[in-house]
Amino acid sequence: MNKVDQIQRVAPIEKTVQVKSTPEKAFKAFTEEIAAWWPLDRHSLDSENADSLVFEAELGGAVYQTMKDGSTIPWAKVQSFSPPDGFVLDWHIGVPPENSSRVELSFTDIGDGLTEVVLHHSEFENSAPDDPETYRGHFANGWVTVFEDCFAGHFK
Repeated sequence: MNKVDQIQRVAPIEKTVQVKSTPEKAFKAFTEEIAAWWPLDRHSLDSENADSLVFEAELGGAVYQTMKDGSTIPWAKVQSFSPPDGFVLDWHIGVPPENSSRVELSFTDIGDGLTEVVLHHSEFENSAPDDPETYRGHFANGWVTVFEDCFAGHFK
């Protein structure tokens, strides 16, 4: 058995919300308007000094936190970008980029003016090989606030 086979695999996090929006507008809200709804005061690194959140909406773009002093903290890199269908991020908030987990979002028109947005967060064992379950637990709780409450609430 090699080292990869010995890594503890953990279940991905999957969250789904329905928002009153077109896929185009929901996609834009998550990417270009992320600073308007992301709760930096509760979900960021050094929230006391956080100023904003930037999502460079393009393949190879970055997601990063800006600080009041003008410095930045990297969070993710855009690996796939297909507006308005979805995107994939190498998510490395608080860990080196080579230890990224994976965050995927998809945006689907379900009729009646609604868009279903699915968030799939996986590969926690890459970010925390010694304790991926605990690492996953931080995000399982965080995505409830960030995605289910704040992102979905942005459309009410």
